Amino acid sequence: MSLSKWLFTFESRRERKIHKTKVKETKPERTLARALKSHKIRFQTQKLIFGKPDIFIKPNLCIFVDGEHWHTKPENRIRDQEVTSRLESQGYIVLRYSDKKILSNSDQIVEQIKTRMSGSIF
Repeated sequence: MSLSKWLFTFESRRERKIHKTKVKETKPERTLARALKSHKIRFQTQKLIFGKPDIFIKPNLCIFVDGEHWHTKPENRIRDQEVTSRLESQGYIVLRYSDKKILSNSDQIVEQIKTRMSGSIF
């Protein structure tokens, strides 16, 4: 089975269960959310679109917080690239940050997000 077909099948099954699954936000996700709030940036967490971005800012900005433990494994990196490609092909802007970078430089990351927001027109 090709990776694209597997991802589609996986997402279809996953989407049926998604409303029942509660996601616990990680410390880096909470840190970034707090930094965005302090800059008065409105956002949603765990948006129910393909890939389920950790943070979504309207109209089309998807932010993923990639933990070192999971997102450095080759199979997960391939999946992350597929998710990013698919979202970008649908007109979304995708930003990915490592958990360590968020914990050490959240203000710098917020400035990068603000810059991308100014150009995010759907």
